[in-house]
Formats: sequence, structure tokens, C-alpha cells
Amino acid sequence: MSYVAPTIPVSYTRTRGGRVRIAPWRGDSSVAALTPLCPSDAVTPELLRALCHDVRRLGYESAITSALMPVEADVFVRGGFSHRETLILLRRHSWRLGHLGRGGDHDPDSTWQLRAATPSDTDAIVQLDSTAFEKNWQLDAFGLREARAATARTHMTVVTNGDQVIGYAVTGASKRDGFIQRLAVDTEYRRQGLGRRLVINALRWLRRNLVIDAIVNTQIDNDGALRLYQQLGFEVQNECLSVLGIDLR
Repeated sequence: MSYVAPTIPVSYTRTRGGRVRIAPWRGDSSVAALTPLCPSDAVTPELLRALCHDVRRLGYESAITSALMPVEADVFVRGGFSHRETLILLRRHSWRLGHLGRGGDHDPDSTWQLRAATPSDTDAIVQLDSTAFEKNWQLDAFGLREARAATARTHMTVVTNGDQVIGYAVTGASKRDGFIQRLAVDTEYRRQGLGRRLVINALRWLRRNLVIDAIVNTQIDNDGALRLYQQLGFEVQNECLSVLGIDLR
């Protein structure tokens, strides 16, 4: 077992079958976000204990994982991590879009416009994100860049009302799997169809990129998001995802 010397803000620790990505979690330099980039059987409890030593040496006080499948989460638990949150996993076939209705860039009956995001939208997106999610799930500019870098291909859209960004989505594609990585709507504009429009646009982008399955996860108590995804044909999977953490102090 050997390691590549990690550096801040983003580093990679090499395992025998891949790498584990280390970065500040939600921009917090005291919390390390750990994302395995290797097959689940390449991570062992022994490797995780050594990894935590490296993470502590970098100055982090705690660590939290990305959303893990049960087989991955079990290894982290045996490596000393504890459960923090359960996420529901949903999946749908991205090609079956005929019944979804309108999801285009512009609705002639509305002042809202859906368009590709630009760098100048970043501040407005981060501000929107801070009001749409609880503190532990908010993204700053760094976290937004990290979300967009998580897949080989990415697509970020915004919905605007005049000059105001009132919704946004980040969609990613990796080989034949697609991911709705982020979806947020301004609290004043919820239950008016913005989320639906963003998801349909994301599914159409995935279809153009020849993605077969679209995958999304949401917090177990996020009834609004769960209802939206199910209405749009996503099916709850038998397995849930887990977010785990460990105190390194």
C-alpha cells in the first residue's frame, strides 16, 4: 500500500485499485470530503485508517464521505466511520420522454427563461443555493466547481425571471450513466413548475449525450423533491445511499 503525498485544496490518495479524492467539504477547510474513485473492493478498513492519518496530517479535523452504496458504506463503517445521513436513490430511463410535456428553453406564456449558465451567473447561483438548502448541504463557489468537475461531461442551466436567477440545475454524464447532481429553486418560486422544467431539460440533455439511465438522490425527508422525481418517472431503488463521517481530533 502506497500513497501519493496529498496537498490542499484538492488531492488524491492512491490505493491499490484507484484513488480517493480529498477536498474541503462545502468550502470548509476543517472538514475533508472523501470521494472514492476506485472499485469498492479496492478500499479496505486498513487503507481507510491510513487515509485518515494522512487527512489529519493535512490539518483537517474531521472527514465526511460522498454518498456511498451499501457495500462501500460497510467498509467505511469497519474503518471507524459512522452514519451521518441516508439518501434515497432514484433511477429512470432517459429515453422515455414523450409523456413529460413542455421543457423547452422558453415558455411564451411566462417571463421565465431557461438557458445555459455562464460564469457571470456564479454569484447568483451560490446565493440561491444558500437559501434553498440547509447549511450542511449548501454549495459555495468552490463546491459548485467541484460538482461540475465530478463527471466527464457536464451541463448547467439556470431559470431567470428578468435579471434574477430563480432556479438552476447541474447535470452530468459518465459513459452511459447520467446524474442530476444539483437542483435548486428559489423558495419564492416553488410549486410553480420550475423544478419540473429543469429536470426535463436535464433529461433531454442526457438523451442527446446517449445516456441510458438517469440517476438522482435526495434526502429521505425531502418530500417535495421525491414527489417531483417520481412524477417524472424516476423509480425509488431498493438500496439507499449513506453519507458517513469521522472525527479526526
